Amino acid sequence: MIDTVKALALGACSDADVWDIATGAAKATGALPIIAIVTIPATSSEMNCVSVISNDPLKRKEGFGNPLMYPKVSILDPELTYSLPIKQTAISAADIVSHLMEGYINHNDPWAPMQDRLRKE
Repeated sequence: MIDTVKALALGACSDADVWDIATGAAKATGALPIIAIVTIPATSSEMNCVSVISNDPLKRKEGFGNPLMYPKVSILDPELTYSLPIKQTAISAADIVSHLMEGYINHNDPWAPMQDRLRKE
């Protein structure tokens, strides 16, 4: 849901279609301020400037980043996660680990902070 809000925040301040912004066909010119309230531990979307959105008619999913999509405020009350079913908690833990590993294994980009911590120079 946070990723959707990020995309909508860009779209609200642009005449371009949000999908065009996500694919790089259009530039974002501004964004509404984003407040993220986390109720499930998983992707860290509350603290990054990345969004993943789906285009159902095209059967595509697109990830994109833009500094305008950093949340202005993020709230995480761990007590909000206590009522999650154990299966969802396990899926969230696997998601966290996979995102950490993908940032370390798959990228040479300078924005991958996990690489910076683990890389010996």
